[in-house]
Amino acid sequence: MRPKKRWGQHFLTRPEIGVQVAEFAAIKPADIVVEIGAGTGILTEELAKRAKKVVAFEIDPDLIPALRERFSAAPNVEIVVGDFLKIGPERLKKLEKFKVVANIPYYLTTPLIFLLLDFIPGMETMVLTIQREVAERLAAKPDTREYGALTLSVGILARVELVKIIKKGAFRPPPKVESAVVRISPHLKPLLEPAEAQAFSKLVHSVFGQRRKTILNQLAKYLDISKIRTGEILAESGIDPIRRPETLSLEEYIQLTKTTAERREGTQPLPYI
Repeated sequence: MRPKKRWGQHFLTRPEIGVQVAEFAAIKPADIVVEIGAGTGILTEELAKRAKKVVAFEIDPDLIPALRERFSAAPNVEIVVGDFLKIGPERLKKLEKFKVVANIPYYLTTPLIFLLLDFIPGMETMVLTIQREVAERLAAKPDTREYGALTLSVGILARVELVKIIKKGAFRPPPKVESAVVRISPHLKPLLEPAEAQAFSKLVHSVFGQRRKTILNQLAKYLDISKIRTGEILAESGIDPIRRPETLSLEEYIQLTKTTAERREGTQPLPYI
């Protein structure tokens, strides 16, 4: 079967990698696993050996006959035809608990991750094969080039681990860049309340708009208040105003979000409250 460019298809050709990816998901016999992009079924087969049920989505109708033939004797595998972004959410709503394993087209990575994170706590973990560059951004540490708003926006909801680098030759056709496997595990307890999490996301996206600016300058601009007032907020949060946004940890951004939510400019609320 020839891979189709319009769907960003790169088929995994090495079964041993399928074994490793399945192991990263720590699948138990009672687990329900949702696979996004079954492809030729190499990973599906490993998931089926471990899980109670595998719901495998595949957008390419030309792949379905071979998939159904391959798993005709596997009663715990259900092949679902269609675009996961369109039909997947309704299906996930019917599942109380599930894990996600996916080798997804690079262009779908960010929207798919945030779609799945909306299903916490039902979504127990996801193991995704994605572009290495994006994986490194997701798992980045403070004060690195990769660290930014994406790191924090996912980090506030889940812990991200980069668990494996996959070379180009493991796929057909080989992609132009290397891939990586990330394991994303939702926090057992939310780090912020929903309203605070929304404020957190707006704040981090704003302050990372110009990475070379200080947190004092960026926060004052975002809140549209004086630098003196902003400095007070930073001091109360225990943050040096001359630091750059990329040096602040997740915990510091959480504290900054909470502090700004408690402060007012006169009688007017801050912009996002």
